[in-house]
Amino acid sequence: SAPGDDEATLGSARVCLALGEADRAMRLFDLVARKPANTVPAVLRADAHFGMGRCRLQRNQRDQARACFEQALALAPGHKAAAEALQAL
Repeated sequence: SAPGDDEATLGSARVCLALGEADRAMRLFDLVARKPANTVPAVLRADAHFGMGRCRLQRNQRDQARACFEQALALAPGHKAAAEALQAL
């Protein structure tokens, strides 16, 4: 798939999350997060893991959220939002 497709999927996931549809958002973020590393830029996969962490927070799953934020930082060490989310936990 083209990078634009993955960006569109992430955008749709963010909208779902903003609307409180954490389950639907999680599925969309997961679609991007699970793609092979050589097919999706690390920063997009990091964004997907960050989004999954936000979904976990909406579900009050703090430990799983922490793991998602840590994975985002492993993929993109400069991911400011993931670092801030980890600090806020």
